[in-house]
Amino acid sequence: MHHDISLFSFIREKDEIAFKDNLSFCKRVVTVLRGPVRQFRYVYSSIVGKYPLLLASYDNALMRQKIQLELDNAAATGKPYDLIHIEPGYVWPSLPAKHPPVVVAEHNIEHSVYQLYVDHVRLKLLKPFMQRDVNKLRYWEELIWSKADHIVTVAEKDSEVICRRYPNAHISVVSNGVNANHFLYKPQRFVKDCTCLYVGNFRWIQNIQAVSFLLDSVWPTIKKEFPGATLRIVGGNMPPQLKRKITSLDVTLVDTVSDIKSEYNRAHVLLAPIQVGGGTKYKIFEAMASGLPVITSRLGSHGIGENVVYTAEEPTEYVERMNALADWKILERKLRIARKLVEDEYTWERIAASLEKAWRQTYDANH
Repeated sequence: MHHDISLFSFIREKDEIAFKDNLSFCKRVVTVLRGPVRQFRYVYSSIVGKYPLLLASYDNALMRQKIQLELDNAAATGKPYDLIHIEPGYVWPSLPAKHPPVVVAEHNIEHSVYQLYVDHVRLKLLKPFMQRDVNKLRYWEELIWSKADHIVTVAEKDSEVICRRYPNAHISVVSNGVNANHFLYKPQRFVKDCTCLYVGNFRWIQNIQAVSFLLDSVWPTIKKEFPGATLRIVGGNMPPQLKRKITSLDVTLVDTVSDIKSEYNRAHVLLAPIQVGGGTKYKIFEAMASGLPVITSRLGSHGIGENVVYTAEEPTEYVERMNALADWKILERKLRIARKLVEDEYTWERIAASLEKAWRQTYDANH
């Protein structure tokens, strides 16, 4: 082990403390219960206070106290912390006023994601309030970038956005990745009576929008061409209105699975009609590692390339790409290239080395 790492983490539910058993590589693990974001105290604070809702839910005095105590104790022993890595940037309000150099890891340009959500909101009376919150979110995101000692993004295009606003910022691109050894490479031929798969956590707006588009437009079009096809949606926290729609379409919803790789190995294609968001998606890498073909949007393929995934925007294009899966020679070659790309570029070992480099640069710049 190259570093001593202490993890200070928010949890939404008390039973998440059980995950500490999987974190033996951490020197210390400290948790603080945050709960869901949609609580009166957080909403009220975002209305009357300086933070937008996302940051208001992480403006936590107890977490600041715990971090400050840890920093003080470490300094007293003569072994102070070299840096703090926060992820994502919107947990910034829980940092104490005085702290070591900070590396901010961003999953998305969050205000852009939420802006797209506001643009499509149906309740027009809410739009001015939501727009105000997005404006505050942009202000704070940019302020955090200006204060960070180093910024990590998961996609080159997010890095470019930050560089345009802060040309002198120290930025590293560290992609998402997967444990390639965990996912068994088991490609199979495509069949008309295929099993289609969608994977996502529905706490996130991006997944709600993607699966809504899938159910409203893509899946009915696919069913006309492939009447024997089935769709499995795997993911928790599904909103009630989407659950009702799933039931009406005779689609299978699986809240949780003990090991997601079994879902990849039983499916014939992963459908990922991503509409909003940045970065590279874990589910696409997991499918690539498993030998499962992926049909996604151009946004979903960003940074990966169309030589390893199939891209589609309109529902009819998804049907066309599914028909293309019948060409086993082309499909098998594409799947082999996809697996090799994961092994070469997107393993945990590869991304850990990239992140360590960013940490080293931050340390050297401040010592």
